[in-house]
Amino acid sequence: MILAGGFATRLRPLSCTRPKTLFPIVNKPLLQWVFERLAKNNIKETILAVNGLTEFYIKKQRIPKNGLRVKYSIDPPKTPLGTAGPVKKAEKLLGNSEPFLVLNGDIFEDADYGEIIEKHRETHATATIALCEVEDPIRYGS
Repeated sequence: MILAGGFATRLRPLSCTRPKTLFPIVNKPLLQWVFERLAKNNIKETILAVNGLTEFYIKKQRIPKNGLRVKYSIDPPKTPLGTAGPVKKAEKLLGNSEPFLVLNGDIFEDADYGEIIEKHRETHATATIALCEVEDPIRYGS
């Protein structure tokens, strides 16, 4: 599941005309990099948790999906669901028989998702969180 429904208020006015997931990085939308990383890690399906306007822009962009099946879970228009709300809303799409990843769609990273899932299964964890240490975390939100 890719969380991609935020409003990117800290990036205004840039985010007034496109969702953060469509900002270009080396001439490709950020979301395309995420799709490529998922496909490289043998992930076959993803759910995009978005608001209605973000869904429109993503579909209009026609980003290569790299063989991924992409489904959408749309936040209600007047009451955004926050961070964990979209996961609960997509519960039926996610199912409960397999582990799943929840990614922030606005982060450019190079994680090995296969390794994360393998560690999760080995430890029989309820949830596994992959983190990255940074010197100044305030730069990533408050």
